[in-house]
Amino acid sequence: SLNYTLIVALFFTSLLMVNSSNFVNWYYGDSFASMANNMYWVSLIVIFISYGGVFSNQYMLAKGQYKRFSLPYYLGGILNILLNVVFVSTFSANGG
Repeated sequence: SLNYTLIVALFFTSLLMVNSSNFVNWYYGDSFASMANNMYWVSLIVIFISYGGVFSNQYMLAKGQYKRFSLPYYLGGILNILLNVVFVSTFSANGG
C-alpha cells in the first residue's frame, strides 16, 4: 500500500505543480497571481502527508504503539512554529 500511495501522491503532486498558476488565478483571482509560486512548492506536502498517513494508520496503530503514533504530530507542530518564525520573517510568504 505504500507503493500505491506514493504513485497516487506523485500523480496529484505533479498535477498541482503543473496547474498551480492556472488554479490560483481561477480560484483566487488575478490579484493573487503571485501566490502560484507558493502553491507550486507547497504541493510537495501531499507526498509526505500521504506517506505518513499510511505509515501511521497501518503500521503504528496496528501494532498498538499509540504513544509513538502521536509523537510525530507534536514534534511536527512544534517544528512548524519554530521554522515559520525564522523563515517567514526572512522570506515572507515564500518562507511559510
